[in-house]
Amino acid sequence: MSYQCPLCHQPLHHQQQQWRCQNNHQFDQAKEGYVNLMPVHHKSSKNPGDNKEMMQARRQFLEAGHYQLMRENTVKLLAAHLPENSQKILDIGCG
Repeated sequence: MSYQCPLCHQPLHHQQQQWRCQNNHQFDQAKEGYVNLMPVHHKSSKNPGDNKEMMQARRQFLEAGHYQLMRENTVKLLAAHLPENSQKILDIGCG
């Protein structure tokens, strides 16, 4: 899978836990594995995204199993529609 820099449209290359283009624009990969390619200056606050408390609350909610049935049904749909041996899925605009 390849990514394109949202600032200069050059290819992004994966290096350790970062994605970087030839113009040195850098995007960090979260420990959960996702990469947020929205540049900070395109966000509406000086401290964009969720703070530590919001992330902890989200994790507690998810670990409580509230989405388990939806997760199981999504896995079934993916298994039915993805090509055999698929290993990666690009999730765009999940919010």
